Amino acid sequence: MIKTKYNAKISIDDKEFNVVVSEPSLAQRKELESRASEQKAKLDELSAINLQREELSLEIANKEKILSINTELLSTLNAQQKAELLKENKSICADILSLKKQASKLSAQLKSGDEINAQFEKLMEYKALMLVSGDDKDELFALIKERGIAFSTLWSELNEAVLKDSQKK
Repeated sequence: MIKTKYNAKISIDDKEFNVVVSEPSLAQRKELESRASEQKAKLDELSAINLQREELSLEIANKEKILSINTELLSTLNAQQKAELLKENKSICADILSLKKQASKLSAQLKSGDEINAQFEKLMEYKALMLVSGDDKDELFALIKERGIAFSTLWSELNEAVLKDSQKK
């Protein structure tokens, strides 16, 4: 027999809640996928920005290492060579400053990751409102919001409870 509704028992501290979790209908699944795809695009963009920032960090570290080596070499060179090396160091310092500014801008863009986390939580709440029912639903959701529990955490627990219920014979 194929089940489309599963009984789930969720415990928060010492309080137990009995709810029913439904499989999403085709329309509900499409709605959830549509909302999730928007977030996936933003997440992919943030991943690319993070990769750029990491590459800049490696380039900065490399230039700082070259600067350090050049500084050590200064004591072994004549005046003409020192002048050339100091010009090179000056150029490297300018490059490092420019790279650090670029990395800083990328870091600021990554702060929008908090926004994505908030949107993901809204998606999980929307999914819960759509697929969870039962007499204890309202009380469970009220307690979750009161305690500041993430809906993604609720879904972790619900998925385990659904798995247990689906394996019953």
